[in-house]
This record gives sequence, structure tokens and C-alpha cells, in this order.
Amino acid sequence: MAWKWQYCLSKKDQSDTFVEFKAQFFKSFGNPNKKANALTKLEHHIQGQKSLEQYVTEFQVLVAETGLMEEDYLIRRLVLGLNDRLKDKMATNGDPLWLLDKHISQLCSWQSAWDTYQGLMPRQTLSPCVPMDINHKKSTTVRTQNLPKLTPDEKERMRREK
Repeated sequence: MAWKWQYCLSKKDQSDTFVEFKAQFFKSFGNPNKKANALTKLEHHIQGQKSLEQYVTEFQVLVAETGLMEEDYLIRRLVLGLNDRLKDKMATNGDPLWLLDKHISQLCSWQSAWDTYQGLMPRQTLSPCVPMDINHKKSTTVRTQNLPKLTPDEKERMRREK
């Protein structure tokens, strides 16, 4: 509490409201509960009506904020938060030996096939579910322009796989 003593000695505390003090404290020391808050959000994180891309991005940001590295726990949290359709798909077709990145990649593949089956257009903003490399160890840039369109036979095959 040496910082508090120095702060009081500087006489700056006499005109501060609690809100101003709290803002100055967080500015100086950051949010002391950031990791705990991120863990709580991660434990309650669900896809709901969000797109898979948005859900996965939010999930990866929360994982980075918590600093968790336990693959089994993270995979369980990822799958438990999915909407029912993708959760069922993962339960019937997923492999328990996959790592987190493989789970995300497979989910994106299934979602892309589902979107194609539903006749939805691919997103124009981001390529569907490009896994984030939070540590910036490798490039995650994926070029999605000029990809070939599915032939009628491929569309039919995808419908049968569903």
C-alpha cells in the first residue's frame, strides 16, 4: 500500500471523488481482475444466435485473456457453448483426439458446408473462421477470392453427407 501513502502525501486525494480515484488506479495498475473476469466470461460463453465465426473469435480472445493452455478444458468449453446443431455434429462426427485448432477448423468446415447447403452466400468481410494466431507465430492470411464454385455434383454430395 506504499502507493496509497504516496498518493495521500501528495494531497491529490483531497479533491478526488471515488470515481476519479478508481479511474486513476486502473490507469496506473490496470484491471486487477481482468484474468478472473475473462475466465468467468469464458465459462458462460455461448454461441446463441451469433455466427460461428463471431463465437470462435470471442472464444479465442477470452482464451488469450485468461492465459489458459489446458487443451481438454478449452475444447470442452468450446463445444459446450456451441448451438445445438453444431454440438450434435461434433458429438456424432468429432474425434476426441483432435486438438483445439482441429476442432475449430472442423467446425468451420461443417458450418461452411451447412451455409452452402442452405444457399447462403459466403461472408464478404472475413474468410469463414480463420483461426487466430494470438502469438503471431505464423501467418493466418487466407485468400478467399477466386475460389472455384461448387459443381452440382459436389453440392449433391454435400447434401448427402449431411
